[in-house]
Amino acid sequence: MSNCRRKVVLCKGNKEKNESAYIKEFESAGYICDHLPVLRFNFVNQQELQTHLQAWHRYSGLILTSTRSVEAVALALKQVEETNVEQWQSFPTFCIGPATEALAINCGFKNCMGRNSGNSKELAKEIVTKNCRDSKPLFYPCSEIARDTLTELLGERGILVHKLVVYQTLPSETLQNDLSSIIEARPQIFIFFSPSVVEYVITALKTMGIALKELKAVAVGPVTEEALKNAGIQIHAVSEKPEPVALLEAILKLVDEEKSVTS
Repeated sequence: MSNCRRKVVLCKGNKEKNESAYIKEFESAGYICDHLPVLRFNFVNQQELQTHLQAWHRYSGLILTSTRSVEAVALALKQVEETNVEQWQSFPTFCIGPATEALAINCGFKNCMGRNSGNSKELAKEIVTKNCRDSKPLFYPCSEIARDTLTELLGERGILVHKLVVYQTLPSETLQNDLSSIIEARPQIFIFFSPSVVEYVITALKTMGIALKELKAVAVGPVTEEALKNAGIQIHAVSEKPEPVALLEAILKLVDEEKSVTS
């Protein structure tokens, strides 16, 4: 296989729980796969989060758009009464992607849906389909950089959402050193998982005086694709969903297209 020794770099959060699934999928296809820990996270507003979780009767369900939001809620639930925990775990829980849903299920949430949604627009469609227009809002704990796409789309359909920032997204303190080591290994493909990853990697590369022109940038999802475009980076492939199989398929399609051009 011509792609047997191609090196790919997963540019994503630090210590991601689903990282091994991506590495396993790529290595099974003959790739050398590395992980660049771009982000670190800081939980905030934990006391306010606990207060909202104790008032479960004010809500009709839960929206979880990242594994980090699941972790924040799970951590806060440890500080509230068991009856509150049981109520939240039985609520409709709308999750973006299989990784978020899997972690939510592992944390005891019993009514999860949305695993096939790869972004906020798709999750909004899922919620509109499954939500019975309850007069009570859905609770949406998220990052401080979360866009208003989801709340706006649901608001247009008359679905109320209460949004609360529960974690901050920050660059890894060792990003430049880690990036320098990875660049020395001469990877061919950089895979970007979020707009914040794009921002911090591009900033680090500029600081280091390194350009991405010789690397193939791959985006996970349309929002990350837009961020790469805005940064002036050529996009070689886009994975519509944040999951290993979909991402590998996007890479293999890219390789096939390159073969057809050179043959």
